[in-house]
Amino acid sequence: MIKPFLMNIVQDDDILDKCKKMNIELENTPYALKGKKIPRVTSILSDMISEEYLMAWANTVGLYQRKSYTYYRNKSTAIGSAVHEAIQQYIQDRMISDFTGLKDKNDRSQAENSFKAFLDWWSVIEKTNYQIILEEEPMVTPYCGGTLDLFMSINGKKYLIDFKTSNQLGFKYYLQLAAYRRMLFEVYGYICDGCILLRLDKKTGKYQEVILDLCNYNDLEFMNDCDKAFVSLVYAYYNRVNIETNNSYVGWYNMLDLIDLYFKILFFNLKLFGIIIIGCLILAMLLIIYLIIKQYFKKNK
Repeated sequence: MIKPFLMNIVQDDDILDKCKKMNIELENTPYALKGKKIPRVTSILSDMISEEYLMAWANTVGLYQRKSYTYYRNKSTAIGSAVHEAIQQYIQDRMISDFTGLKDKNDRSQAENSFKAFLDWWSVIEKTNYQIILEEEPMVTPYCGGTLDLFMSINGKKYLIDFKTSNQLGFKYYLQLAAYRRMLFEVYGYICDGCILLRLDKKTGKYQEVILDLCNYNDLEFMNDCDKAFVSLVYAYYNRVNIETNNSYVGWYNMLDLIDLYFKILFFNLKLFGIIIIGCLILAMLLIIYLIIKQYFKKNK
């Protein structure tokens, strides 16, 4: 058995020190340290990792359902938040949520399915020797902030656990685990023996559990690689925001890109409207021709 430690935490100090010294402007973040706003881990990952399947999905939603992707994204976020709150209530007080905060019946059904999946998983945990150490705990370092879902001891081993209600477990979630593992060590001095990604399926009500045993060399190497990738993304994120906020050229080009996007959307909608009008005119002409032919044969009977 090997010791589950962060192999590169010292080597990364220089990189992260550079991030701490950058003067960047942030607005949408609840985390701050000594008066300085600190970016979310999830914001860093979302801004720096391109997920093309999401772009394809957003285009499909806009084209065929005529709705903004943010509509469905916000619904998904609301379901995830409701499930997290329900889990927190259950762990603390054994309260069962009825999800009345979700107005849409389908949304409530999905949240209930996810919560059922959690209860099934928790029933297995209750048969072990477990102890909750931290739950829904905000963590802030000088370069990023985040809130862990659960950190607990199971049969003598300390596990960092992250709950997900997404349809799949992407690479980004492993980087998020690596980030929380790092912050857990820096803020509290805890070393994880393992990490668990727990996906709570909104449709089936079943759970998918991915356990990374950091006393296993391959799992430890994987998580340390994820940690290196996350640190690189933090550095890239800070440099990007620094350039965008402190360089007038970038702001000007961003405005031009935005104008260009608006014109493309407008042109697409006008083009689509034109196609619909032409289609209606063709149908009207065919109907007129049909009526003329019908009238002609009626007169010549």
